[in-house]
Amino acid sequence: MNYIRRQSEEDWQLFEIVRPTGRMPFSIALKAADTIERVQIYNQCRLLIAGGVPANTERGNPSLRAWSAKCKGCRTKTTFWILREVEHGWRMYLVANEPKREVYFLWAVQKKKDKRDISDFQRLCNFKDELDAGEAHCVKFNIPERIRA
Repeated sequence: MNYIRRQSEEDWQLFEIVRPTGRMPFSIALKAADTIERVQIYNQCRLLIAGGVPANTERGNPSLRAWSAKCKGCRTKTTFWILREVEHGWRMYLVANEPKREVYFLWAVQKKKDKRDISDFQRLCNFKDELDAGEAHCVKFNIPERIRA
């Protein structure tokens, strides 16, 4: 059941990456989703705002999974989070800053199978490297109140 909830100081903030070229891979990917898919994706985002990363299930329970591996050229593992919209197979990839209560959407894709692709992980590593190097920046991601078909 969907309902309007009040904002809280415990809410997380959502951002999305803007690459050096000015492209926003997360927003671009979501344009491929139909209206019903976008509604369900935004519902997962609302749960993410309330529950955070990792999820505080008392406040919200988004469908989140961690994906940890080594990026090429790195000695330590990097963890990306996958916010899943299960019914239509959408995966939203993100990183989180727990102390600041911020989520950074890097990319989204619709998957036909649940299998993970290592090339997707390397793409996420490249996006994160651009952020860390200051080549890319983030802008606030706002969930629209109304979704048009």
